[in-house]
Amino acid sequence: MDAKRIVFMGDSHMAGTGAEWPHLWGHIPAIPLEFRKNMWVNYVRTTTDTPAQINSKFREIASKLKFDVENDPIVKDYREKQSWQGIVANRYNLEYINIGFPAFNLYQIAAKLMIGQSYGENFYTEDFSDCLVVLGITDLSRDLLYHSSGTSGQLQNVSIPYIGITLNLIKEFVEARGGKFTYFHVTDPPEQLYDMKFNPFSKVLNNFKLFDRSLYSYLTPTLENKTVDGLHYDVSVHKELADKFIKEFENSLIFSILMA
Repeated sequence: MDAKRIVFMGDSHMAGTGAEWPHLWGHIPAIPLEFRKNMWVNYVRTTTDTPAQINSKFREIASKLKFDVENDPIVKDYREKQSWQGIVANRYNLEYINIGFPAFNLYQIAAKLMIGQSYGENFYTEDFSDCLVVLGITDLSRDLLYHSSGTSGQLQNVSIPYIGITLNLIKEFVEARGGKFTYFHVTDPPEQLYDMKFNPFSKVLNNFKLFDRSLYSYLTPTLENKTVDGLHYDVSVHKELADKFIKEFENSLIFSILMA
């Protein structure tokens, strides 16, 4: 196998978030009544609240806990070892590096890769040799970009080709530093992204896209409420995602090219 390290990058869905649950309940002192495991799991399973509303309640409770549910070393250890990304790295006996973070959009991911200090912790690296860099893209609706068209003053949506340019820029950055690059969609992308009428870069993108469908689309409806914070799946779903990723990865043409 050519690669010795695998780097996962993207937003919080690529950072292993959620893999610490439900194990983390055993480490939190003085848990409020409403956040005890059975009560909270039942709330998430039966509520009519939106995922965003669940997440808001989760963050409100988390802010009052005598435990850092994001940065405690125990959390980081669970995410490294039990996230689907960690499971995939272990499957191929690769050194595991995760540079996922709570990015708002694709632009922030590209910026943090290239000039990491602009967004806090510096993830910039001069050397991607022996690395397979895997980018997972979640919500592209946040990458909306408009341009004033001529003298009419009308705004034209140029988001689709802009996304294509950004992806190609990330690829060139990684490859210029000795790495191999591929990407996939965690959630469903806009259909226009791969339509030549809207995105002249679509054929180029297909050359290094890993899957034809999004990773989350492989999950059954029964797994959709397997979250604690409303947005990120728990460890049971991470195991399912690892199985799906490995199966599709090994059946892809890119696997035979990148991992030869």
